[in-house]
Amino acid sequence: MVTLNLGSGKWLAALLLASLALNIFVGGVYAGRLFNPPQERVAAPRGPSEERPIRRFLTAFTAGLDKADRRPFVAAFAGHEPAMRAAVRAVREARREALARMHATPFDRHALDAALATLRQKQDALQTALQTGIADAVERLPDDARKLVGTPKRRPREERR
Repeated sequence: MVTLNLGSGKWLAALLLASLALNIFVGGVYAGRLFNPPQERVAAPRGPSEERPIRRFLTAFTAGLDKADRRPFVAAFAGHEPAMRAAVRAVREARREALARMHATPFDRHALDAALATLRQKQDALQTALQTGIADAVERLPDDARKLVGTPKRRPREERR
């Protein structure tokens, strides 16, 4: 029979304590996965989408409205979305062209200036389409709802505490 003299139990107590800590850790990891399973990851669509910035803007811009007022706003705004999507595509293409002119060898200042001027025109067209959509949509709202457009959603005072 083999006997180990570990210094009157000091090492044995330390090993038992380390084993207990490891078991508690492993049990906590297991319980965490059991009671809080990992969330499913949904892959975002790849590539640029001209719809996402418009939807994000619309959600933020109408956050202060209730659902009854948001519906006519979104419906009126939706009539302008095809023009806005086309304008977003045109701005992106103009940005790519301006960047290509910046990276070109040999560098041509006149070509870059022309590309930047085109980019400004495309951005102006996008702003015009966006502002026309906003104006048409806001026109259909009642006075009290129109005052809430562009404001963040407010929670009741009781929920804020």
